[in-house]
Amino acid sequence: MIHYIINKVLLILFVIIFPIGLFGQIKVSGIIKNKSGETLPGINVLLGNVNKENILSYSISDNNGYYQVEYKGAADSLQITLTGFDYGSVKKTIKAVSQKLDFELTNQPIELQEVIVKPEMISQRGDTINYLVSAFVGKGDRVIGDVLKKMPGIEVRESGAISYNGKEINKFYVENLDLLQGRYGIATKNISANDVASVQVYENHQPVKALQDVKLSDQAAINIKLKDSAKGALSAMAQLGTGFTPFLWNNEFVALYFAKKYQNITTYKGNNTGDDASREFTSFYSEAGSMQQYGNFLSILAPSLPAINRKRYLFNSIHSVSANNIWVLKNDYNLNANINYFNDAQKQDSYSQSAYFLPGDSILIINEQLNAKKYIDKLNADIKLNVNKSNFYLDNHIKLSGEWNRNRGIVLTSDSINQQSEKNPFNISNTFKLVKTTSSGKIVEVNSFNGFSKSPQKLIIEPGLYPFMFNDSKDYDKMKQNVTINNFTSRNSVSYSFVSKHIRQVYWAGFDIESQFLKSDLQILNNNNINAAPDSLMNDLRWTQYNMYVNAYYSYFLPKFKIDIYLPVNYYFSFINNAWSKTNTNKLFFTPYLHAVYNLNNYWDISAHYSFSKDYGPIDNLYPNYIMQTYRDLNRNESKPLEYESHAASLFLSYKNPRKSLFGNMGGSYERFRTNVMYAQEYTDILQIRKIVESPQITESYSVSGSISKYIYAVRSTISLSGRYYNVKSSQINQGEVVKYNNENYGFSPNIETQLGSWGSISYALKWNESNGAIGNINLSGIRTISNYLNISFFINKLAINMGYEHYYNSNILTGKNKSFADIELKYKFKDVELMCTWVNVFNSKQYIIASYSETREDYYAYGIRPAQLLLTAKFKLW
Repeated sequence: MIHYIINKVLLILFVIIFPIGLFGQIKVSGIIKNKSGETLPGINVLLGNVNKENILSYSISDNNGYYQVEYKGAADSLQITLTGFDYGSVKKTIKAVSQKLDFELTNQPIELQEVIVKPEMISQRGDTINYLVSAFVGKGDRVIGDVLKKMPGIEVRESGAISYNGKEINKFYVENLDLLQGRYGIATKNISANDVASVQVYENHQPVKALQDVKLSDQAAINIKLKDSAKGALSAMAQLGTGFTPFLWNNEFVALYFAKKYQNITTYKGNNTGDDASREFTSFYSEAGSMQQYGNFLSILAPSLPAINRKRYLFNSIHSVSANNIWVLKNDYNLNANINYFNDAQKQDSYSQSAYFLPGDSILIINEQLNAKKYIDKLNADIKLNVNKSNFYLDNHIKLSGEWNRNRGIVLTSDSINQQSEKNPFNISNTFKLVKTTSSGKIVEVNSFNGFSKSPQKLIIEPGLYPFMFNDSKDYDKMKQNVTINNFTSRNSVSYSFVSKHIRQVYWAGFDIESQFLKSDLQILNNNNINAAPDSLMNDLRWTQYNMYVNAYYSYFLPKFKIDIYLPVNYYFSFINNAWSKTNTNKLFFTPYLHAVYNLNNYWDISAHYSFSKDYGPIDNLYPNYIMQTYRDLNRNESKPLEYESHAASLFLSYKNPRKSLFGNMGGSYERFRTNVMYAQEYTDILQIRKIVESPQITESYSVSGSISKYIYAVRSTISLSGRYYNVKSSQINQGEVVKYNNENYGFSPNIETQLGSWGSISYALKWNESNGAIGNINLSGIRTISNYLNISFFINKLAINMGYEHYYNSNILTGKNKSFADIELKYKFKDVELMCTWVNVFNSKQYIIASYSETREDYYAYGIRPAQLLLTAKFKLW
């Protein structure tokens, strides 16, 4: 009865949302067996017109012999055809009505004639989609990341993150091994495209085998299948490069080894050409280790980064090293050891103008010339033991990270201000997970995360500013802000789960502890003497919070429908202790979560979710006395501890048809975010004093997005189109008055990748974006930005000619609304050596200007651009 009601409700909703496409739709389904009564998987079922060789719908029987085909049309009769290896072909004429039709096939061995088999570019078997790399790779593609961008349904974002049909992947494998632990940019930017046979997408991927029937996933994983020639053989590539203007260098070393029992990728990359090699080290996995973060309180003032190719404005000198290993100790036992380090020196020159819209229609304008140097050292190391069996799972992951950051900067306003900052955060954590299936089929799961971080920071500003606030209106030499924050986090839970018919049940209990310590003082230095900081410029704060919870999880599932319901009850207790006061808080709250997925047919899936969440903190919003975060930002908290709650809901529709190489998705979301505090900003000249005061604040946001991509065989092209709309409404306090603001953003992005036979290729992408805003009664003029990216390649024997063009447009810039960049690259390859000559920024553009909105202000930035440069490189295979 429940099954019937749920399917009826979903069917009615679907008819309301998509009424046109359902008129006249019929479904034919059944079970296919042999003469012995055994179900037959892998039988092809084709539905077409009578006495015609067309295909209107198709299906492949699953492991239970079940099939289903669908038809929308006006025909009275249809022809259903069954084919399978060793079962010959069976045809039957049926009436065009929905019906259950079982088949019994007779074994008919067939004599195979000699044929030439041409594999499909995209094929599907069960939940695995295979992309044939040789069908997408072009002569200009060097690494597998270049090819992934051409595959319909797969999106590689500028950050390097990969998504499949609108959702980020949850795992990235090489030959079914998780070598890189989320830092898969190391693979996509270093594994040669010519070494990869296929890219596999595992839909609905649950990485833990013991939980495959308990916790279902709607995310996909990607697996790189290598050619046999790339397995078990060590390969190494090196690159040497030099150029001018100024003096340039770009050197690399990459070693790869992929065997059944051991994998390794070792890299070194160093350059001063604007290539940020450290971006390969970004981890895109969402794991327990991300729960713990150290505060980033102090910084030298610098503008936000422009939305153009990073190599245009990055003046750097970087050295990066990584070593990534995985050993298969025995069946299903894996040991990972990964380490990466980089050292980078960056320079940035820019001009900014910020207009702050204040009550009474007044506007505060701040002009700044910014010159900054950043020196960054960062080390990440982790070791992981993983056992992944169908009835037992063990994972223990130790992570270690450290940074040494030294920044220097000069700000030119009405005065010249020198800034220095240092941040040396350290973090160590251990994540443990155990899943065990008992003899009766019940599952016990234990999770534990423990981590400690420490982050000492300091900021020195010279000359001393705002003497009327800090030094009885007397001039002084410099000011020094010190901050140290320590954090210990422990999150632990145990659960018990079992499956009965169509219902999965999981019950668990957990206990979390987080303890943070914050100490700060603002020192006044004059004639090498340090004046003792008053209490209003010091913080000595300890915040400890406990969270005990019980949770019940229920999952009701059918072949085409699944609904998950989480019902957690939390008891929260926190203790805040500083030198002047003590505060205790305890709360009992309920945070439900619901997620439903309905498989409409072989092509369409629809999912929906709702969640309510509630939390407190963090310590960043708890300190009662002032901290100077930049040379003109002074912050403190005057309220009770931050308490927030949010309601979030979303609806997502996805479509896939591998046979037609067509993928698409569309979704919308809404979130209502409520806090008990509000930011209050006051300006004294250019000094911004920000306080967190007790006042309810509601922020509402909603968004709509969608994308579609298809490979067109006739013109060997992958085309895609994506669109998005986002709106946020909130408020903040300016100069003592509550000011409401509304920001909206929308745009679309078409893209095409085309192979022009063996002699060339062309790619084009457009990004069109519109931003509008209102602050109080002021309607801000819209900002339209347009970006065009064009790349044309020609191949003449062993010579490749690549020409790239980028165009940027910003409507709110008075002069120089348009900016263009061009690059030319020549590559010549013989044997195992590739010579390359690259001319970057052919037009020798010197500056890039943008305008943008942010909450209650408008920003105008002008960035220095790398000049025209010529680079000569030689890339060769060592072994």
